[in-house]
Amino acid sequence: MNETNAGGARRRSVEIVVPVHNEAHVLAESIGRLHTYLEESFPFPFRITVADNASTDATWQEATELTLRLPHVHAVRLEAKGRGRALKQVWSRSTADVVAYMDVDLSTGLEGFLPLVAPLLSGHSDLAIGSRLHRQAAVTRGAKREFVSRSALDDLKGMARMLRTCRTRISVPRRTSTPQVPAARPTTPAVHLDQLDHLEYAS
Repeated sequence: MNETNAGGARRRSVEIVVPVHNEAHVLAESIGRLHTYLEESFPFPFRITVADNASTDATWQEATELTLRLPHVHAVRLEAKGRGRALKQVWSRSTADVVAYMDVDLSTGLEGFLPLVAPLLSGHSDLAIGSRLHRQAAVTRGAKREFVSRSALDDLKGMARMLRTCRTRISVPRRTSTPQVPAARPTTPAVHLDQLDHLEYAS
């Protein structure tokens, strides 16, 4: 991802992590669609990393086949379940300027991704979260799912406190039915990446 522009300056890059567990039935279609969209519409160097956390189906085989077919796809496997654990492993080893996370079902509108990460790539902000709970989103859910998602959003906001210990900036696209996203969050005090170990939530 270390590309340079016409003037010889290094271009800022993005790594998008897609954590998966037993998603063999949707993985190829979703990653293929994301890869195509980014190749055609995203103006920065990128990598898509499929993070298989302890799948027991054919997810890992599907992921490795994708790395052979699609030039910007990478795959890692963890032997223990946990979305937070998968994000921690990939994000902490990333060489990208910005790290991001997406659900494998790509429920987030892809057209909202560039506006989400633009403030991070420019250095204006350290954390951006696109949320279906934003006032411009138009998604409704039952009370139980609403409570879980709101609690999860609080967990995601807590990630901002670790940013001063990281080299990279973070974007977290969440479910939304519109391309608009909330304003990126400014830098906040630091905590350690170990806090990601227990990050689990329903989107």
